[in-house]
Amino acid sequence: MTNQYRKKPVVIEAIQYDGDNWDDIGVWTDFRAKHWRSSNVMAIETLEGTMTANVGDWIIKGVAGEFYPCKPDIFEATYEPTTNCSQSEQTFTVKKGKWGSWSGDIWEVNNKHGELVGHITEFGFKLYDQPVWGTPTDLRQLADLVEDTLEGGE
Repeated sequence: MTNQYRKKPVVIEAIQYDGDNWDDIGVWTDFRAKHWRSSNVMAIETLEGTMTANVGDWIIKGVAGEFYPCKPDIFEATYEPTTNCSQSEQTFTVKKGKWGSWSGDIWEVNNKHGELVGHITEFGFKLYDQPVWGTPTDLRQLADLVEDTLEGGE
């Protein structure tokens, strides 16, 4: 019997290979990605061996610092842009959730440790009584997440 799993909300870095930016990708990957001059293909040293990227593919830097290619349709289905912050600055995440018998749309606000710290509804947001520690950057990022969630629905 199989179980279902949901990807953890993580922030990754990625560059889309356009056929001309192979030098930038090479530098960014510490030359673990190399351009084959006879074609528009890049060879990328991954944890699973050498993989290739074609024009339009995304090169992703994973959570352990590894690099790997990803087809554009898979990338689009899996990732979305973050507010302009690095992974170390990504303090809060928002995901669709539920709260008791509430029948409207609701999203859970989690801190960087995955702990539930509040909820967002169409009426606004509530942080729980537990202390929420953060820098001004953290609070700006939380405010952006609340605003984006209320405007875009998730």
